[in-house]
Amino acid sequence: WYQRRVHGKQWYQRRVHGKQWYQRRVHGKQWYQRRVHGMVANDLQKIDWRDDARVVSQPADIENGVNTIDVWWVMDDGGLTVLVPYITSLHKFWQKQTSGGRRACPVRLFLVVDMSHAGEAREVASVTSMIKRFRLGWGEPILADTEGKAPSPETVERFEKAYPNRIENHARPNVTRRWLRVWELMREQSSKARMVYATLPYPREKDDPFNYLSLIDQMCQDLPPSILIRGANQNVLTFYSE
Repeated sequence: WYQRRVHGKQWYQRRVHGKQWYQRRVHGKQWYQRRVHGMVANDLQKIDWRDDARVVSQPADIENGVNTIDVWWVMDDGGLTVLVPYITSLHKFWQKQTSGGRRACPVRLFLVVDMSHAGEAREVASVTSMIKRFRLGWGEPILADTEGKAPSPETVERFEKAYPNRIENHARPNVTRRWLRVWELMREQSSKARMVYATLPYPREKDDPFNYLSLIDQMCQDLPPSILIRGANQNVLTFYSE
């Protein structure tokens, strides 16, 4: 009888301990949720869409790039740079933020080209035809021609002053100049957009981390909230249907 009484007491203590452990676990989870919610709310306050005069006063204007989602497809990465903005444009939040209602979200697709190169026009026609077959509903792609030019001296000076290192010291200076030229076109065309998606420059093993991150930071300067994204060269878009 004594052993059964002790065993019962131990069972009761384990039960109480288990309940207390469960309560602490639930309390911890609730605390974590409140903390995450607070962090997210704090981050969203930094981008307060409701206080943006452009959304309140100006509807979307595709021709002038006002309140649009702009996609800069610099190179084919399997289609992820196009797929993610397409999924974004389907959400009612972005439809409301860009169009002022529940209509289709206006998206502009830019193709960065250099028409001074032989055969570039044929490649552009091929890519344009392929995009049409994806049935994205974005209209004709907009060609952003670099014209074979290097970035302006002002851009180079600004970049080297902001990130104290000369472009000639980069592992691939020509690549850095090309991306700076792309940034000039993005700043010119997408400064009034609501969101910008662009192909992420691909890092190489020989690239210095500071130089690479400097270029990434520069790519987002003087632009609306921007997302640099790059696929793994695995096709995520297809125009075939069974």
